[in-house]
Amino acid sequence: MASKRSEKTNIKIRIEKSEFYNTFAAKSFIDAIEAICEIVGQEKFLLENKNSEFASFNFIGLSKNEFPEYSHSSVKLSKTEKYYISSHSSTEDKRRIISGLIDKYKIDGSIEVIGKTINYTEFWNNLAPKLSQVTDVFKPNRRSSQAWLSGATGIRGFHINCSVNTKRCQIEVWINRGTKEENKKIFDFLFSKKEEIENSFGDTLKFSRLSDGKVSTISYEMKNFQNSNEEDMQNFFIEHYPKFEKTFKFYFDDIRKLVNDENVDEEIDIEDVETEISVDEIVIERVINPFGAKKDSTAICITGESGAGKSFRVEKTLISNKHKFIFETLDPTSTGLLTQYQSGSYVRNNIGDFIISAQNDPVNFYTIVLDECHKDGFIDRINAELLQCLSSKRNDGLRYFQTNKVTDNLFSDLVEKNGRRIVPDNVGFILITSKPDIIHYNDDIKNRVDVLHIELEDRNKEFSIENLLKKQEEVKEVKYENQD
Repeated sequence: MASKRSEKTNIKIRIEKSEFYNTFAAKSFIDAIEAICEIVGQEKFLLENKNSEFASFNFIGLSKNEFPEYSHSSVKLSKTEKYYISSHSSTEDKRRIISGLIDKYKIDGSIEVIGKTINYTEFWNNLAPKLSQVTDVFKPNRRSSQAWLSGATGIRGFHINCSVNTKRCQIEVWINRGTKEENKKIFDFLFSKKEEIENSFGDTLKFSRLSDGKVSTISYEMKNFQNSNEEDMQNFFIEHYPKFEKTFKFYFDDIRKLVNDENVDEEIDIEDVETEISVDEIVIERVINPFGAKKDSTAICITGESGAGKSFRVEKTLISNKHKFIFETLDPTSTGLLTQYQSGSYVRNNIGDFIISAQNDPVNFYTIVLDECHKDGFIDRINAELLQCLSSKRNDGLRYFQTNKVTDNLFSDLVEKNGRRIVPDNVGFILITSKPDIIHYNDDIKNRVDVLHIELEDRNKEFSIENLLKKQEEVKEVKYENQD
């Protein structure tokens, strides 16, 4: 019998007389799948489960090509003698898959989730209204299906987040700008003020330079976490977030000077701007599209070397043109870009929520920025889920995404046509990458987006999207090479 592991979440699986419980949850999952496969018969099992009915991703297949690239590690994609098993899933997904197979094949078996579990959507939905009363960073209706609630500070790549999982609950400064050098420069400055910062906050903080990685963090962790409940965790954020924010806010001007940054992260709430102009004037005068994205050209890809200021320039342009926008990077724990399976049901992810917001606010432009598209198979997910959203040059002018009978009700606000949910005309997409070959050699995406290249030496020049559009023809035939 395995020892008690209250500090982690794991799964204990019984298939007939065999028990699978390993300190590594993925190993338990893989062993259980193999056992079920043997009971059912390999040929029948593979045939009936090649396209999963229990998940938005394949958990078993005959070749690596049936899985996105982010599953192609020895840990996440286990090869048996004749097939592959993907363990790239959350504990809840693993539970759902095994439970579904046990029911489907009427196997004598069970699966037990051990340890602390958290429904992130419910947790943040309950916390956001309370948190909004003690800080201006979070609005009462702020939602997230992830293990964190990201807090913008007005400094690009410098966020003060709430973070909770089955191991810890903490408030953290998350430093993740365009370059590792900038991240470490900010961290080293704050570390030089460590004693001053801790005195101001009133407790010891964890300074994590993470020298071998790109990101650096500074965090304050909840004490006695394992004996806490969700109310205790929420009270922790309500009590300590304002003090944490105030402590670091004192250094914001110094940080901006240090990296020559501007205030580009502040949320712009257009509905709150006092105006007497008509809706038609808002469309024509106040909200413009600086990227030339009309109905037949709704997506572009910004490429350029790391440090060329791609994300910074895009943010600055979107803010100056009063776009509503979100930046999204790949979350490897998520089951999809538009929806997320969580605690027995599907919910909309940030991109899904954003598209619904655009449908309900047709007078403004909504731009979805997919940042660092070269990371961990992100482009594969975009290709699989958002490809038909990127351009209306095909499909008789329609931009759409597919739903199924389980997820379609989440997008009932959108126009439906022939089983597809139509993307509103005021939604645009920007892809950002420092490795343009992922676009150049991907015909499906390349033929749907305009590629704009930013040179490193242009970083400090005034940003003009019009000038970049003029460069477009010059880079169309460039044979891009991989960049480190």
